[in-house]
Amino acid sequence: MEDYFFSKSKNEVEIIDFKECAENLAKLLSSNGRKVRAWNRDSIEKLKSMPLSHIKLQTKKLQFCYDIYQSAIEENIDPRMESKILWRLLAKEGWSFSSDLFGEISDNDIIEIYLCNNAQYFANSVFMDLCSYDLSDIASYRWDELFTRDKGATEAILSNVRQVMKKPEKRLYYFDIPKHRGAEIFSMDRIELEMKLKVFCPLFDEKKEMAAFLTTFEARKVLSDSDH
Repeated sequence: MEDYFFSKSKNEVEIIDFKECAENLAKLLSSNGRKVRAWNRDSIEKLKSMPLSHIKLQTKKLQFCYDIYQSAIEENIDPRMESKILWRLLAKEGWSFSSDLFGEISDNDIIEIYLCNNAQYFANSVFMDLCSYDLSDIASYRWDELFTRDKGATEAILSNVRQVMKKPEKRLYYFDIPKHRGAEIFSMDRIELEMKLKVFCPLFDEKKEMAAFLTTFEARKVLSDSDH
């Protein structure tokens, strides 16, 4: 029983840090043209009940994201210039990648980076701006709990990723996957996005081993009848 309360209090302390990081990031991005919300009580309660290691990871991700965008702003870089934000991130990590990558990236793209264990490492502000979930929702729920997405497209993406990871090369991969839609499951706005995967790019560490991978998507909101 004593261990239970000790563990509970450590989670609560970490939740305080998470909320502070979420508020700082939301404020930073919202003051620079993005629509980002920090947290809500229900998702915070869910996050609080999860393993401490998960809460710490989510807090670390928010702080990392804040640091990347804040450092760019301090050097008079518009945080909506996502290609420059990505360049700073990759340089900071020391990852190498295909020299063709930045020729394929638009500042309007959703950019995500995943580690080789499929844990999300970074999602750019375009993603946060397009969806109506707040940062605590994204931290507390899996992708398939947040969005419905065409099953065939999802399976095709995963199949292609698994194939590349068997023998990754320092080049860009283009998967032949048609545009598909993803719809929010439980948000107030129930936003629906039309998405197209543009490129898949392995990222390599100083030992020339694959450390992570990057994906870019074109995405736009699908207007409902009430929006017309």
